[in-house]
Amino acid sequence: MKNKKKSMVAEREEAEERQRMKRLAAKHYNMLGYYVRMIDYITIETLVYLVKSNVTKFYNEMVNRAANTRLFNTVVKYGKDCMVFHPDCEEFKDIIKSIIDGMVSDIG
Repeated sequence: MKNKKKSMVAEREEAEERQRMKRLAAKHYNMLGYYVRMIDYITIETLVYLVKSNVTKFYNEMVNRAANTRLFNTVVKYGKDCMVFHPDCEEFKDIIKSIIDGMVSDIG
């Protein structure tokens, strides 16, 4: 029911404003998919940056560490003709690879 005290001009302006707001809402609704995709790209880009940064820090820590400081623990067993390390080189490489693969899989 219309308000009897409003002029026809005011009612027409309100109707035009409602139509304008409906068109604006429809436009924003259509843009929502682009917004979600942009946020997804920003999130993935940030995760890639963090993983790359952490791998670089880890690499630099390993390369630049002084010889008398510890980064990893290992067990050395002495035999008659050899020394056995635990974890050995291959196990160590597998551990490092699994850490990096875990970071990468967290992204995707």
